[in-house]
Amino acid sequence: MNNTTSIILVVLCYIFVSAIKTTKLNSKWYPLISCLFGAAVSLLLFYVQPEILGAETIQTAIWSGMTVGLAATGVNQVFLQQIKAAKSDAQSLTDILTDTNKKE
Repeated sequence: MNNTTSIILVVLCYIFVSAIKTTKLNSKWYPLISCLFGAAVSLLLFYVQPEILGAETIQTAIWSGMTVGLAATGVNQVFLQQIKAAKSDAQSLTDILTDTNKKE
């Protein structure tokens, strides 16, 4: 699987799971859904446009798709953790500034 195809599949998986988040489905299933969706899209590409995917066997196509699906979940978690850390840092800075103002 080439890099461009991988990036496109990661984005597709991310969008698909984001759409599913609007349902009442438990969030513990998102990684599995993303993994299966990635495998399904990769398998579809294997039969429709095999040269885009670059996989020589069905197993390679499925494993590549599953990996890309899980990568989409990982990318989402990285963004969420960065946002959480930024909010925590901002709160810490606010606390420090507030304490400094009280002492003066």
